[in-house]
Amino acid sequence: MKVGTCIEKRGRITRGSLRVGTYKRNPVKLPVYIAAGRSSGKTIFISGGMHGDELNGIDLVQQFFHSLDVSKLKGTIVILPVLNILGYRAERRNIVGNQDLNRSFSKGYGSLSNNVANKIFKDVITQCSFGIDCHGSGTESALFPHTRVHINKKRICTGGCTVDIGALFGTEVIMEREGKPGMMAIESFKKLNVPILTVELGGGLVLFKKFIQVGLMGINNLLMHHHMTDGKLILPRFQYHVPDVERDAYIADVEGILKMDKKLGSYVHKGEILGEVHNPLDERTDKIVAKACGIIFSKKIQAKVEKGERILSILSIKGCKKHRIIPDQFKVIKNKEGRNVKIRDSLV
Repeated sequence: MKVGTCIEKRGRITRGSLRVGTYKRNPVKLPVYIAAGRSSGKTIFISGGMHGDELNGIDLVQQFFHSLDVSKLKGTIVILPVLNILGYRAERRNIVGNQDLNRSFSKGYGSLSNNVANKIFKDVITQCSFGIDCHGSGTESALFPHTRVHINKKRICTGGCTVDIGALFGTEVIMEREGKPGMMAIESFKKLNVPILTVELGGGLVLFKKFIQVGLMGINNLLMHHHMTDGKLILPRFQYHVPDVERDAYIADVEGILKMDKKLGSYVHKGEILGEVHNPLDERTDKIVAKACGIIFSKKIQAKVEKGERILSILSIKGCKKHRIIPDQFKVIKNKEGRNVKIRDSLV
């Protein structure tokens, strides 16, 4: 196997680069690593940095790379830590020209974003049977760890039927989302029948160590599932399969400084005061009150907020009987300790 200048060598990790385009007459090259076990098996890829400001996804791939013991690996892993290298250097989500790389996999060559997408598709995805694409939120907010399962309006899987794989990864939330044309996960399954699992965790240009550890467990879970490594799956006691519904968004009514100690994954109850936004210019304070019981799913990281800006979102729980944590309207997966499964502590 060869990707760019990186050539597979059994029992070793090799390094190289993949030229994906040109910017200002200079070549744009992505770092590539190929880890090849001594014995044969599946060929998969793990990527991060699709969006340049999503540092938790990039760090997750890096930590996995540094923890990988190739002597215990069966098969081959192509590791791409930063797909959008120009966005990463500029701390921006998109490539030059405000083009979203994860909407560019259905288009032909032309723009830099399209060229990068086509090169990744042709040189990497076509050689693999499965992929894990690691994301986070952007510069302003952070997300509770979850996997995204792509479905259409009829709730039919469109992204490689990753529903079961999303649960095996081991995040406490598995979220159904309707994929958009041009997404790598959507186009790879449509054109090549190659499933790609999308992982989301953290954000705000801040590293969330506990979230990244969950991501590491998840990657290793899927390697075990694909018989590429040995060991026990590490799963939470409960997992929540969430339908494709809008989260309850909380919007700032005033400009000011956000004061909120509640963490991502905190379980909150209707009527509970979650924090406040204080405007030092006119001494107005706006309380943030929970509109329903639920789990804090996203949260603004920076303390300065503008009027009309999203502060947080909550996965609401209908009918919170005696304020129990298990959501009524979500499909709940209960995992048990066993010969092949170890239960980890909950982040909720």
